[in-house]
Amino acid sequence: LLSFALARPLGPADQAALNEIVARSAADGYRMQGLIRQIILSAPFRSKTTTYGNPL
Repeated sequence: LLSFALARPLGPADQAALNEIVARSAADGYRMQGLIRQIILSAPFRSKTTTYGNPL
């Protein structure tokens, strides 16, 4: 889901954010609503840029 939300493949730089998303989702019982919320609140999603490096 994170890869889809970012519209790009995940890379090594995304690992810390992914671990945080998983940990916070676990605390919420892995509910879909909580998972989506954590993705939206993640640093990679909030600082998303276009393919050309321009902010959205």
